[in-house]
Order: sequence, then C-alpha cells, then structure tokens
Amino acid sequence: MGLFEEISRALHWVPYYLSDEDVAAMARFDEAFGPPAWATSLTSLVDGLDDDGLRAFGRWVQLRLWLGNDGGRDYDERLLEAVRFIADADLAWTVEDARLLWNIANTLAMRLHTNYPVLYRIPLAAAARMNYADRRRLLGPFQARGRYKAAWEVIGDQVEALLTEPGGDPAARVRNIIWTSTRSPACSPTSSAPGSGRSPCCRCCGTGLRPPRRNRANGGSAGPGGCSSPRRPG
Repeated sequence: MGLFEEISRALHWVPYYLSDEDVAAMARFDEAFGPPAWATSLTSLVDGLDDDGLRAFGRWVQLRLWLGNDGGRDYDERLLEAVRFIADADLAWTVEDARLLWNIANTLAMRLHTNYPVLYRIPLAAAARMNYADRRRLLGPFQARGRYKAAWEVIGDQVEALLTEPGGDPAARVRNIIWTSTRSPACSPTSSAPGSGRSPCCRCCGTGLRPPRRNRANGGSAGPGGCSSPRRPG
C-alpha cells in the first residue's frame, strides 16, 4: 500500500488538501524508497529536484512520520536524515505549505505521536519563511489549544520566538504589544473554551487551514458542513 492510500484510510482529511501532482509525487517517492524500506540513499533521491520537487518531498516526509494508530516516537535514521535535510534546506515554502505541514504535525501529536521535536521540525522551518502576520494566523491556533499542551512544553519557546518581531523597530514593538494584549486569557497553551473543546479565538475547527487545494470527494468545494477543514483532524 502506498503512502497516499495508507494516509487516506488513517487521516481522512489529508486527501482534501493534496493535488493530483502531490499524489503522483508521493507514488514516485514511495517507489524510490523501497522495497526494502529506505533502501535508497537520500542524496540520490533528492538529486536534481528543484524547489517545487523538494517541497513535495518535504510534504511526503512529513506524512511519513505517521507511525499508525498506536502512535510512537521512534523513527528510522534515514527518515530522520530526510527531516533534517528538508528543515535545513532554503526552500520557498508557501503559506499553504506551512498550514498543511503544521496541521499534519498537530494531527499526529493528537494521535499519540510524541516525538515533538521531529514532528514539528519541518513545520517550524516552513513557518519561519512566513511574514509575521502570516505566522500569527498560522501559529495562533496552536498557541491557543489546550490539547497541544505536551507539544507546547517542548517547542513552545520556538513558537513564541517566531511570533515575536525584533524590538528594534517601534512599529514592531507596537505590533508585539497588540498581539499579546488581544489574546484572550482563555487562549493560553494550557486552556480552552469551557465545555467546547476548542479555544474561543480559533476559527472553525481551529486548524488554521484555509479552504483545501482540492476536495476529492465533492469536486473542489469546501468540506462537509461548509467548514474549511473537511473533517476535524483527530
């Protein structure tokens, strides 16, 4: 079973956000990396890939962190090498890329995957390529959701650093103050809206995702119920 089929069965929302090109790229990476699993060296696999190809590889690597319904934290060293390679590469990540990567990491974290430094390494690198306004839209829901408390304890300082503009510019200092002061007291990394299971400052499902690239189930519209996230991850 290829990665797309495996992920489609386990994480039902993911196919809504993958283009036909993404699915074709996953099939190529699946074939190149096995069998046996991870038999191909990373260098030979990524050689010749342009920025678009490397970003597609990065999305595939992020999805490959799925260990199954029982979760876990141990990964093959070649997969860890791929995570490091993509995170350290100077890639032109888009906002859409960053949202998808971040939401995959959040979903895996909620599914008992506990190696948070690995889960979030590529998403954090992608978020670092965004401007501060996009970072706050992307990372605000994570900062606010109580269900990510364990992950926050590990990577929270990195998230805060990405959200805080350098203080040398007076306008940046003002924006930092506004960002901090407009966060509801309920929007802390360790609490959520009473009784609702979600933070009051998180739109819709709190995923931080915009409408999908393509909804494979209904021809390109938003997901069921009009929500921009076709199914609530987790």
